[in-house]
Amino acid sequence: MQTLNHPSPLITRDAQFIETFEGISIPHSILSIIPYQTAMEHFVLPYAIDEKGRLRVVMAHGCGAETLQRVQLCIGRLVRPMLLDKEALLALIAKHYGALATEEGAALQRPEA
Repeated sequence: MQTLNHPSPLITRDAQFIETFEGISIPHSILSIIPYQTAMEHFVLPYAIDEKGRLRVVMAHGCGAETLQRVQLCIGRLVRPMLLDKEALLALIAKHYGALATEEGAALQRPEA
């Protein structure tokens, strides 16, 4: 694992991890920690909880320590990020939130009965 020159020492990039990430199935219980709208706003995708209780996320390159802090405040949990380019991350967010995002969008658009 290679540490990048970045303000946060926790942000790392593991090329093998990124190559195999598409094969990972993320449980709904993990995805629900960060709502779809928050994931899109901050370019972040949760994928696991580590042994110390930190939420493991993939974040877009260029997201700095300020974004990391905002996400931690939103969810009330420490976050351990990995970096990925923005386009690949957006594709993964769409893939993994998929039906969940569609359901949330439909619920927001449904008229009150």
